[in-house]
Amino acid sequence: MSAEELMKDLEELTKKYEEAMEQLKALEESPPVSSSSSATSNAVGQKQIVVFPRDKKIKNFTGRKVTSRSKTLSMN
Repeated sequence: MSAEELMKDLEELTKKYEEAMEQLKALEESPPVSSSSSATSNAVGQKQIVVFPRDKKIKNFTGRKVTSRSKTLSMN
């Protein structure tokens, strides 16, 4: 790739990064109850990321089935 192409890619990635940071800032500033579905789904995604590492027994992050199964087993 030429230097010009690399600079063009860098500019595009920088724009995307700045847009993502603006969205993140808007999410953090918005109240917990939001009418837009994208904000709420992002919040749910963030919660899942926070929840998984706490349970160190579960090595695979395939989904909720693994965690819910282990919780029901421990309760019984």
